[in-house]
Amino acid sequence: MNFVPFGGAFQPNVTSWRYAYNPLVGLTMARLVNMLNMAEQGYYADLQWLFRFVEKRDATYRAVKMRRLGAIKRLNWEVKVRDKFTTKTKSGEVNATPQATKQKEFLHGCYDELDNLKQAIEHLALADFRGFAHVEKHYRNGRMDEGVFHMEPVPQWNMCRRNPNPQWFYNQRAIMTITGIPIDPQHFVSRECESAIGEIASIAFLRKNMSQKDWDGFVETFGIPPLFVELPQGVGTTGPEFQALIETVMSDSRGVLPNGARIASVPDGQRGGRPFEEHIRYQDEQIVMAATGGLLTALTQATGMNEGQSGNHSDAFTDIAAGEAMMISEAFQKQFDIAELAREFPNQEPMVFFELAAQDIGEGERVIRDAQALHAAGYEMDTVQLEERTGYRLDSTRELEAQAAKEQQEQQAEMERQAQEQQAAAQAARCRRAAAARRRARSRRSSSFSSATRARSTQSTTARCAKTRRCRARS
Repeated sequence: MNFVPFGGAFQPNVTSWRYAYNPLVGLTMARLVNMLNMAEQGYYADLQWLFRFVEKRDATYRAVKMRRLGAIKRLNWEVKVRDKFTTKTKSGEVNATPQATKQKEFLHGCYDELDNLKQAIEHLALADFRGFAHVEKHYRNGRMDEGVFHMEPVPQWNMCRRNPNPQWFYNQRAIMTITGIPIDPQHFVSRECESAIGEIASIAFLRKNMSQKDWDGFVETFGIPPLFVELPQGVGTTGPEFQALIETVMSDSRGVLPNGARIASVPDGQRGGRPFEEHIRYQDEQIVMAATGGLLTALTQATGMNEGQSGNHSDAFTDIAAGEAMMISEAFQKQFDIAELAREFPNQEPMVFFELAAQDIGEGERVIRDAQALHAAGYEMDTVQLEERTGYRLDSTRELEAQAAKEQQEQQAEMERQAQEQQAAAQAARCRRAAAARRRARSRRSSSFSSATRARSTQSTTARCAKTRRCRARS
């Protein structure tokens, strides 16, 4: 069997004719039922092309689709180690084995190298709306041993198969057929859904359009209440001048009627009920119920007076995203993780796996509430278990208080040390000033002593000279 070569399945230029074809033109219930019947046999092209247009044109369906895809795109992903390849220390810390750590680092790198992982996840999420979804693996330099760098979403109208045969075919021209180029599953990541939301949405969309058409005709005919003019007594119906005058007045609601003429209208209640709005609302409810698994019947948001309603809507889409994330994760685990790990670690059991929304959506809040209730009852949950269940890094209040007290003590000790250093510096400065003062005093005393000594020496010398002169004079 000739499989589609990897990196060459989807060629959008071949299906350009499809974009000139609008399936909504002339769409009838019989035509839609025929599309659904053909799709059961594997002829998907026309029905999938119709799904695309319904998703674009129906406001309710588009809104619920955007809400679901938005919830999926907000999720984070993580590579986790299987429990049997982990060890637990005495302190309760969970560590992966060395080989599992190597596999985790490698697989995490494989997902980091994908340039459109979010786009691939979003396309796989469309399987719930369209019944199936495929993304094709593109290998670096066209070599499988160099790894995948891109996941190309393949439009659903380019796929077909011969039900119930599970083999998929690439329908290159997107025509109504169940033959094509068989695809090799190892080069694709695919996901299937038994009941496509688009089937229910398409039926509801067609019924809403029928009701809307009838409603528009009703408004056009009965939107303005029917008016009748009662002519004055004695004026027959053959008066052309009165007829022309009345028609002028009725046409633009301006003019003059003769004396005695009276305008009468049919009361609104006598025209019967208007079931169109209720019928359209019912079809919208069917779409919302199908897209939310029966959790909701409307997408009405709270306006501030009813916050519980908004919370219920958020919780509904959060729960749906959590379940859908598990299915998408399983698709990657089976069709991507195993192949990549076998390429790098041959003959080794896969020890790690990809998981979208590693932490259960909304689970963290519930676990925290349970922990608070247990604490109030006098029990404490294990910190390691709390971190694992909530995804948060936890520090107990006692530890934080001890850390704050320790930091305060260190700051106080630092302030005291700086104060001591300042006091020592001031004392040293005073000592230096005192020593300088003593040196100056000694210098002054020494200078005074020297002056007195010189004076006495001078006086003694003068006295000796005088005595010598007297002695010489006597002789």
